[in-house]
Amino acid sequence: MFNPSLKFKFLAIFLTIIFISEIILLVLVSYVGHESLFETFFLNLLLLLMISGVLGFIFLLSKYFNKSVEEIHSLTRQKEALDLTALVSETNCEGMITYVNEMFCKTSQYTEQELLGKSHNIINSGTHSKEFWHDFWTSLKSGNVWNGDICNQAKDGSLYWVNATISPIYNSHKDLIGYSAIRIDITQSKLIDQQTKERRSQVSLYNRKLAELIRHPDFIQNNFQGMLSTLTSMVSEVTLVSRVSVWKLHETLDGKSLECLSLWIRAEQEHSKGIEIKSSKYPKYFKALSENRTLSCDDVYSDPRIEEFTEDYFPAFEITSMLDAPFHFDGELAGVLSLEHTSSERKWKVEEEAFIISVADILSIIFESSKRQDLEAALRHSEKLEALGKLTGGIAHDFNNLLGVIMGYSALLEESIKEHPRLLKYAHQINIASQRGSKLTKNLLSFSRKKDSEARQTDINLVLQNQMDMLQKTLTVRINLDVDLMEDLWPVFLDRNDLENAILNISINSMHAMLDIGVDAMLMISTQNKVINSDEASSLELKPGEHVILTFNDNGLGMNKQTISKIFDPFFSTKGSKGTGIGLSQVFGFIKRSSGTIKVTSQLGKGSKFSLYFPRFGEQENELNEIEDDDSLQLTGNESILVVDDEKALRLLMSEQLSQQGYDVFNAESASSALKIIDEKDIKLVVTDIIMPKMDGYELAAELAETYPAIKIQLVSGFTTERHHEMVDDILQDNLLQKPYNSKILFRKIRALLDS
Repeated sequence: MFNPSLKFKFLAIFLTIIFISEIILLVLVSYVGHESLFETFFLNLLLLLMISGVLGFIFLLSKYFNKSVEEIHSLTRQKEALDLTALVSETNCEGMITYVNEMFCKTSQYTEQELLGKSHNIINSGTHSKEFWHDFWTSLKSGNVWNGDICNQAKDGSLYWVNATISPIYNSHKDLIGYSAIRIDITQSKLIDQQTKERRSQVSLYNRKLAELIRHPDFIQNNFQGMLSTLTSMVSEVTLVSRVSVWKLHETLDGKSLECLSLWIRAEQEHSKGIEIKSSKYPKYFKALSENRTLSCDDVYSDPRIEEFTEDYFPAFEITSMLDAPFHFDGELAGVLSLEHTSSERKWKVEEEAFIISVADILSIIFESSKRQDLEAALRHSEKLEALGKLTGGIAHDFNNLLGVIMGYSALLEESIKEHPRLLKYAHQINIASQRGSKLTKNLLSFSRKKDSEARQTDINLVLQNQMDMLQKTLTVRINLDVDLMEDLWPVFLDRNDLENAILNISINSMHAMLDIGVDAMLMISTQNKVINSDEASSLELKPGEHVILTFNDNGLGMNKQTISKIFDPFFSTKGSKGTGIGLSQVFGFIKRSSGTIKVTSQLGKGSKFSLYFPRFGEQENELNEIEDDDSLQLTGNESILVVDDEKALRLLMSEQLSQQGYDVFNAESASSALKIIDEKDIKLVVTDIIMPKMDGYELAAELAETYPAIKIQLVSGFTTERHHEMVDDILQDNLLQKPYNSKILFRKIRALLDS
């Protein structure tokens, strides 16, 4: 097909040829007689050509005319479509408005007459800085097309956002005569973005408050009424709800009742309790509690589930909105957490409901502990601690995954912007903040006795020497602190921070036992190497072999056998309100994690002796530890590695990190997907998360060990459970990489595994 413009050119040439031919014929006729047959023929031919020329000329004009009309119609349709969706304006070179469309007037609320001849300052909201406008005009005056988001102000003072594209306008001489602006209203999009940011901020606040709640002294001391008071006031503070209360369900002869155990009234900043409601008077409400995870009522007077309260309870306390979350124990309704808003009606948000459900779950744990108070004290507290451990462990697992993503990508970012010091500083601060978050998670896990160990080769003598000044200040000058440290003490493999806490806890317990001794109070700390034979190892529940013994010997009040049997039980304390009963239970957990044991001997009136046994750190393990700490190791490679993690962000992060080290990386979101990839690819090493749905990391490792014994395995987790851990050997367990991890540690472990 010819281009239409070429057709017109050919037609013009053809008509020109006809016109020239006519002139030639006229000249020929002038030289021929007037009465010859030749004259008649040429005259007729000339007439025919003239008629054809005229008709062709008319045809040409019509073609041009039709094309121009079509172009005008097309431009008109485009303008109509633009006017329906965009705010259009034009200005002269001085920025004065020379044209606005109807949509511009409608959005800005100004009439066309009010806008023409004015500058765009008439809709300036003052949101943007002088630097913003300086860059804006600099770009336009340079002849560039400017695009960006601008916040404008309508005539009534309301703000609206537009995405503006502003282009220079030139005349036929290419002189700048003004600017054309096309704006798209994006106010709704900006509002959604703002709401999303606020929602994320609110969820972050809720998570932080949950963590603070679990670490509150009332929770640590298992103070039941204190926990309820702390919980209700915290929920009211975070949600800005007028009344927050906790109710306990009772079975009675005439049905069920709910007793208010703690009510926080925000306006009065005080707690109360004692109100009781019965199922015989409010049967619909009690039925709704047993059938719903939450009762969310924006308008309490329009919800049939709670209509029984509209006659007395709601009017008495001016309640307008209510959000209740039942909590359960052993599958049965145990009580309800109630949020009651007064004055204006309140619309409950999804994230608020999720937060209240989490708090209700904590209440389930609190009431579980309360309901089992008739059991033996140590067993009850141990179960409580385990329940709280699961809760904090779950939070820590998710939190560690988030921190892992932040820490990993900030490290990648630091590597990418080394030539930009200012940006590098920002990225470094992000990394530091994520590391602080990691420490917070470890504190939570330490409370629950699920703390992931950071064990490494340790010199106990060196730790003691570094702690001497602090220990002496803690014990005060009243107590004589003496140490006897054996030379050439064997190294041990343990968490240094845990060891420091254990030394401090045992020393403080000794100090409290010597309060009435006076100036003769003495604490002796000693270390020694000892080979434990099979008979002694059996009595201590240790493996025979070389051990390091750390001993604390005081001349305090001593303990009887009954007290000795309970001192490591969670929350057991002989100090009354001065003690929490957590210190020695944490010491016991630390020693067990270190494959050691603790022996306590004591005599009333004579003092106590605590002997901590730790196995000697082997030479082979020492070499591996040195390899991990060796910064000169080559951390790159080209082997094929499979990353398995159900968390997409962490999976992609680790894949990116390993790819940058040169490895050929594959990734899978589940164990089943991983097995399919292994069947098809020559995988040398698998890095797998432990906690995953269906088949977890332990099960996957066991399957690989049996089916693909040549494949190396690196376990990774932010929080480990006991489930299926027996399926893998101790080497895999000991080499576990804890989230969030430092990328260099990951590279070292992988390189060491591949080279082993």
